[in-house]
Amino acid sequence: VKEEVKVPISVFNNDYLSSLENIVKYLRENLLLTFKQIGSLTNRNQIALAVTYRNAKKKMESRFVVEEISPYSIPVSILKDRKLSVLENIVSYLKDTFGLTYHNIAVLLNRDDRTIWTVYQRAIKKRK
Repeated sequence: VKEEVKVPISVFNNDYLSSLENIVKYLRENLLLTFKQIGSLTNRNQIALAVTYRNAKKKMESRFVVEEISPYSIPVSILKDRKLSVLENIVSYLKDTFGLTYHNIAVLLNRDDRTIWTVYQRAIKKRK
């Protein structure tokens, strides 16, 4: 049984990249996965992932340095649900699995509290 691929929460601690860009950049540079592998893990087109990676690389050239050990990490498999956006999947996972407050999620993902609340409410509506 292959171990589930997880992204440490610390990769989201920047002001430049979107959630998907953070994830693709981490998987490509730190775990050395191919776009085909990332595509099968996330249920996304590998060409679109390559473009996402290229855009992320333009915005932030340096690799992620994962130093701090956090109890939270995001399993890449949650992104397979295409009914929800990447951020909706991440916020829902953190809220439902760990019971974190909106504020704690906002701090972890480097976003505004109101953004997190809105994203979670949209995810709830989409699931109904």
